[in-house]
Amino acid sequence: MKSFLSLQKLFVPAVSILLLSAKLVLAQQTGISSYQYLSPVPGSVMNSAKTNIIIRYGPAFNSSDVYNDNIIEVRGEISGAHTGQIKLTENDRTLLFEPGVPFVAGETVVVKLLRQIKTEDNQPIPLLSFNFKITEHDLNKLKSNSEKYLFSEYSNTYNSNYTVSLRSNSYNPAYSIMTDSLPEDFPNIEIDSLNNPSPGYIFLAPFINSFNYTGNCYLIITDNYGVPIFYRQLPSMLFDFKKQTTGVLTYFYTPAASFLVLDSSYNVIDSISVKNGYGNDPHELLILENNHSLMIGTDWQQVHMDTIVPGGDPNATVIGII
Repeated sequence: MKSFLSLQKLFVPAVSILLLSAKLVLAQQTGISSYQYLSPVPGSVMNSAKTNIIIRYGPAFNSSDVYNDNIIEVRGEISGAHTGQIKLTENDRTLLFEPGVPFVAGETVVVKLLRQIKTEDNQPIPLLSFNFKITEHDLNKLKSNSEKYLFSEYSNTYNSNYTVSLRSNSYNPAYSIMTDSLPEDFPNIEIDSLNNPSPGYIFLAPFINSFNYTGNCYLIITDNYGVPIFYRQLPSMLFDFKKQTTGVLTYFYTPAASFLVLDSSYNVIDSISVKNGYGNDPHELLILENNHSLMIGTDWQQVHMDTIVPGGDPNATVIGII
């Protein structure tokens, strides 16, 4: 009987501790539904160790209230408290916290607003607390072969004939004179039809369909007759050359694995990359009128696919899109 009582005394506190721990986890997720947007998503897993934190309530934050005091606590269960930089964007409606150092692989991170801050018109904003988990994998290591994989897919899909379908000398006799001054490896431009096209220029970035290609590729601007207005020779595959709504020109430059920005004189003035530790997909960049950018980020994760589908690869690398 004494043994039974001893066991009972030991067992009951263990259950109590377990329940208290569960309540603590639940208490960390508060006020979420009051906010328009939170990133990372509360309760999400497999987030990048380099992720930033975004909080958008709706109405604009009171900027003096945000900047005058320490209002946010970001704590990793392994890495501890994180200091960082707070920014307000979108006319003070969105709070961005950029941690000074990355989080630790596999840890859970808790985000809290330490006090009730106010909106621009002095209305209280609900208290907030949420958590998310960092991926256990090294995204840099997983994405190290991303370009090779992506570009080898292009090679398997298309042939290696380096011709742009845009040119016919019959449309513009001056073209044959122009081509005499072009580099020998400049791509042929063949126009299939010309039927009252809209005014403006055509932007091209044709490429050789081989990841191991070491020759030159071209950024090209032509008129409607296929006559080059501008070209630039570069020793790499190039993608998505175009004029943005803000007036700048952009293209994806594979050696830098990022988009480069050109001014009206074709000088490189900036580069744009996906943040938070994710890779840059070359397919498109759109710069909006407010200078925000829309891009495709690649999220390389190792997934035990055998737990998801029968016969799945237990060490599969899965590419997500951010």
